[in-house]
Amino acid sequence: MTAAQRTSFINALQAVKSSGRYDELTKMHQSAMLGNSNDWHRRPRLLPVHRWFLYQLEAALGHPMPYWDWTRRRTLPPGLGGNGNAAQGYRVTDGPFVNWSCVVLNTTTGAFETRTPAGIIRQIATFASSLPTSTQVARVLTQTVYDSSPWNATSPTGIRNWLEGGVGFPKPAVHNRVHEWVGGDLRAGTSPNDPLFWLHHSMVDRIYASWQRRMGDPTIYAAPVSQGPDVGMPFTGGVTPRQMFPVPPYDSYL
Repeated sequence: MTAAQRTSFINALQAVKSSGRYDELTKMHQSAMLGNSNDWHRRPRLLPVHRWFLYQLEAALGHPMPYWDWTRRRTLPPGLGGNGNAAQGYRVTDGPFVNWSCVVLNTTTGAFETRTPAGIIRQIATFASSLPTSTQVARVLTQTVYDSSPWNATSPTGIRNWLEGGVGFPKPAVHNRVHEWVGGDLRAGTSPNDPLFWLHHSMVDRIYASWQRRMGDPTIYAAPVSQGPDVGMPFTGGVTPRQMFPVPPYDSYL
């Protein structure tokens, strides 16, 4: 992004945050990370459901969704705040999102609460020492199937698990590695509290879109019957993976 584009994007984020829609999406993501049958992760629906999720914020923003190409920019994107301050519980104390209220699911009561004190949490390079590389992404793009049995974090082949990071070295790999490298909110279901979540997942979706184009058939998909291409995905109001197969118009592909 240019400086002007970055300012426009940040202003749009602030408006969506003020409207309450941003926190609604953050709550949804936390509800989709409870390890039950509605979970969005470690299963075939990961890529189409997160594409749908990106579209929800993009529609609210009225602004194209940027991506963070962490294979090229090996540090945090500029202008979005830095690392958390260890003396303040790793809360981010600079940039445009200082004092953002963050919603956190209390798994004991089932209620969403506002974290106090306010602020996004980041703990850079604590749980993973580096970001994914272009070599790792190239390996992801060599996969010739979408997913494979047992359809979870141990699936040996398929772009879904190679991109998610259940396989591939060094581990944690690719998608998972970025979450771990940023740390803090990004390590948990709370990850959309940090706007970096959206830039990261836009990059993940760009890789998926690039694979779809390379394969020459965006409808390639594989899953057990319960997650088939025409089965509604949890929390989406019945949207199916097939509805998310069309390739988004990224400015470039890999």
